[in-house]
Amino acid sequence: MRTKRIIIENGIYHIIQKGVEDREIFLDDEDYKFYLKELKEGLDIYKISLLSYALLKNHLHLLVKIRDKNLSNFMHKINSNYAHYFNDKYFRRGHLFASRYKSILVKDDKYFLSLIKYINLNPFNFGKNSNLKYEWCSYDEIINKKSKLIDLKELENLLYFGYENLIEYIKNKNQIEILDDFEKIDDIKFDEEEIKRKIIKMRENLDEGSIRNFYYALVYFLHNKGMSFRKISSILNLSNSYVFQIYNKSEVMILKDEKFVNWVNRVEKILEEN
Repeated sequence: MRTKRIIIENGIYHIIQKGVEDREIFLDDEDYKFYLKELKEGLDIYKISLLSYALLKNHLHLLVKIRDKNLSNFMHKINSNYAHYFNDKYFRRGHLFASRYKSILVKDDKYFLSLIKYINLNPFNFGKNSNLKYEWCSYDEIINKKSKLIDLKELENLLYFGYENLIEYIKNKNQIEILDDFEKIDDIKFDEEEIKRKIIKMRENLDEGSIRNFYYALVYFLHNKGMSFRKISSILNLSNSYVFQIYNKSEVMILKDEKFVNWVNRVEKILEEN
């Protein structure tokens, strides 16, 4: 039996959901419409603010702000109802979505802005297509202030600069700048050499039995801050594939092991202190 995720009240989360084996989860317009209907119902029921979204053929992105610890219930309702609809319509059986959705807590303003830009330009190949018309994302709602699903008031309240600046920020970025911004999210707060120095200092006081939890907590915390596996592997001098394996295992540990949660909190406190 799966345990519940650790969710923070009033948190902003970037949700990514993929089709099983990267298969398509939307085959025609009616599929998109049904998902958006379920999404709207879920937003209303659980009092969640939608800040950006993009539905693509084989995956989707949602950027939401929750009030209570209700993210799991919200996603379960949408995914379950949509999967039943899809399987009945196309005479299929089995899982539609690949494992559990990925949810990343957003705690940094620059990360927040990069996500809005990334999600809304994703369907247009990051702005390379000059005809920015796509019905199944929030681009038009945000750019033209035509709220259907997006909570524009909440979105504006969360910005550290004016709404008009957000529009220009989205519209005036080309593909290279967008990908560069998104790749550099991991550089927002942490300097690589500073992290290495703190890791060495922390290790000095650890016994051999604590090393494993220490590294697992490091990988979990840094990746959930937005740092890429590539950067983490460089800092820890480990292979990309091994770091990826550690992260997958740590996602299970954070839900089941209170001691591991304490390790993550300890790592966060040390890395974020001046």
